[in-house]
Amino acid sequence: MKEKEFIKSSIKTQKAKNLLKKELSRAGIVNIDIEPTTLGHRIRIVAEKPGLVIGKKGKTVKRLKNKLEKDLGLEDVEIDIEEVERRNLHPELICNWIKAMLSRGMRANRVSKRAINSIMDDGAIGAEIIITGVITGANTYSKQEKSSKGYIKKAGDETRKVREKKDSVILPQGKVGIKVKIVPPEAQFRDKTNPEEYIEVKKEENKESEEEKEE
Repeated sequence: MKEKEFIKSSIKTQKAKNLLKKELSRAGIVNIDIEPTTLGHRIRIVAEKPGLVIGKKGKTVKRLKNKLEKDLGLEDVEIDIEEVERRNLHPELICNWIKAMLSRGMRANRVSKRAINSIMDDGAIGAEIIITGVITGANTYSKQEKSSKGYIKKAGDETRKVREKKDSVILPQGKVGIKVKIVPPEAQFRDKTNPEEYIEVKKEENKESEEEKEE
């Protein structure tokens, strides 16, 4: 019985997320968390443009609340809205920007390089962007444009520390795939040592050894 209830709740939660993403596609949604509470459901939305989530005089957020309660059966919905900090560290928003630039006719190599530089300027440890498909109107064959900077973890459990988003855009010449990977500033890896820190530690150890010898 409990298992059936859990499955029903999971399906309802996923439907709610899909509805919110569709309704708020222009708001630059980064994350949606839905948490059951003793009274109902608390929803936390992180967006690039929180004003579009709220709407004029709160009309949009009230409409969404009513829709979630009446159409999907969520009880006593509370919606908290947060604005994105350091937007260039979120692959969802970088993907949206890349899609917009490609749709305007900007060359894929230029788009990827500009995006990589923006990501690294915001403090990322590493970043990688791959654009695949018929990315120029003159060519009728698929190719890949890849740009990367800094450190990217490629294998092992620690790859979960890398933020990743896959998306696609339909251009006049065909479908183009986009993959963005970002290593945020706070990520730490066991196999990555800052050489400067290592040198400083060594200096301190040598200094202590010399002082011990003098004594």
